[in-house]
Amino acid sequence: LQSVEVSGERIERKLNIQLSRVKLGVRQLKSVPQLGEADLFRTLQSLPGVLTESDFSTGLVIRGGNTDQNLILLDGITVYNPSHVGGLFSNFIVDAVKEADLMKGGFNAEYGGRLSAVLNVRSREGNRKKFSGKSSVSLLSAQTTLEGPVGKGAWVASGRRTYFDKVFEGTKLEFPYYFWDVQGHVFQDLSENDRVSVSWYAGTDYLYWGELQLRGKWGNETASINYRKLFNQQLISNWMVAKSRFDILFGLGGKSGIKEEDYIDDVTFRSDWTYFLNQRTQLRFGAEYKDLDFVYQATGFGEQFFKSITQTVESAAYLKFKHWLTPKFLIEPGYRLGYYGNSETNIFHDPRLMMKYLLSDTRYINASVGKYHQFMMTIQDDFNPKVLDAWFAVDESVEPASANQFILGYEEYFPGDHRLQVEVFYKQMENILTFVDNRSTVDDSISSTYLDSLVDVGSGYAYGGEIFFQRMVGRLNGWIAYSWSVARKELNGKEYFTNWDRTHAFNIIASYRLNRKWSVSTKWTYQTGQPYTPILGYYGEHLPGGSFAGINYQTIPGGRNSARYPEYHRLDLGAVRRFKFRETV
Repeated sequence: LQSVEVSGERIERKLNIQLSRVKLGVRQLKSVPQLGEADLFRTLQSLPGVLTESDFSTGLVIRGGNTDQNLILLDGITVYNPSHVGGLFSNFIVDAVKEADLMKGGFNAEYGGRLSAVLNVRSREGNRKKFSGKSSVSLLSAQTTLEGPVGKGAWVASGRRTYFDKVFEGTKLEFPYYFWDVQGHVFQDLSENDRVSVSWYAGTDYLYWGELQLRGKWGNETASINYRKLFNQQLISNWMVAKSRFDILFGLGGKSGIKEEDYIDDVTFRSDWTYFLNQRTQLRFGAEYKDLDFVYQATGFGEQFFKSITQTVESAAYLKFKHWLTPKFLIEPGYRLGYYGNSETNIFHDPRLMMKYLLSDTRYINASVGKYHQFMMTIQDDFNPKVLDAWFAVDESVEPASANQFILGYEEYFPGDHRLQVEVFYKQMENILTFVDNRSTVDDSISSTYLDSLVDVGSGYAYGGEIFFQRMVGRLNGWIAYSWSVARKELNGKEYFTNWDRTHAFNIIASYRLNRKWSVSTKWTYQTGQPYTPILGYYGEHLPGGSFAGINYQTIPGGRNSARYPEYHRLDLGAVRRFKFRETV
């Protein structure tokens, strides 16, 4: 079965343009040594062109783009903040996942609303033959996955909860934090040509520290209904209705202290159609409509610092044409027409083009060029680390972000299920929002609700090259990944490195199955040190009476990201022992 799977992937990559695309199955996701338990995002961070802000973050920094520039999908549903513990773990439960499909750039017209990358996480379909289940306990959490047949289909559901708050409850080591999440998928075959499926996810993080009166609660809720219709061998359609919501509530100092509330409510309708004209030509088209609500408000000491409420619509129609000009040359032009209701310019044009040339049955050259727009984003802060992303919808005071991408790649398959992928890329970005604090400590709250009162608008660019060599099956499998890249930003006429720029990044992943019971794995990472802003000194403000009375200590920063941390390397080792407690027939 594994050999059939790999040969199928090779044929798929030959017949389709799979530029900057990597698919990882459950086995590969679990083969990387992890802290406590397998984590999807931490495995993806071992791929070339994918970085993280720190060891304590699962945020994906892909080819010089900020973490909010990635479109994260669960069975087509947008997930806005897919992380727990402030970014230490991702939301997705690996036992409920079929595969993770990452497009690091150059994605065609069927995807939009983000500048950098697309990650589509697909759920497992469940066991159609019998009911089964499994549970696991790690250093951090316990989880259970159940699955079984239902009608003419199957279902799968997973649940997880951390338990540190219970283990140390009532002791001096009390840990005032926990999270839980549930994830599931069910489908029914109405006929040979019709399938209905439902996917859902819900998860919440809780934090309460009584001594500081610190209270936090944040989480995601998503649900979708999908309908697939096969009209004939030439025409296929997919329909989806989905709802996604992300909430943040933070409080410090009780009722009279600092409080932040933020939520996103997203209702999406989408329709996709594929028409096979003949063996050489394929047409794909569709439309998407999003009804969006954004609310952000920050208060403190009885005053309102900033409030923003946005209700808007984002929609798009797309057309993609795939055609073999010759038996060796494939082109895929695409066009996405976007509409955004909360901007001076409502209509946005995103032309895209992908090409593939077959040097042989196992060697290909790929290229892509395209324009991309983004209408919702988080606000970058070059000086202060973030715990959670607060999302904002672009308003009339600023223009939506945009990017132009160019990618050129070479791909080759070798005997023994080995694959080599080499790519170079360039990306130019405009209208990037950056928080700049020009206010005095005793200034009044920000009276305007427009984004230009809170941020400055900048631009940026990124370029680099990547090498990816992978062995996909066998007792020994894994990959070697190297990337060289530069990511810079320009703000108020000054250019500097982004917070996540790293010139060199090198990863080796290896998993070896010793026998049926034992397997071992290793991961070694080397990276150039990331930039930071040095502190030149400190000063104290002696403030008058009132809410801010006392001495307020402030730092004097140097040039933005003008210094760099030392080089970094890390080695992780893992071992798995499998037990069978009962033989079943």
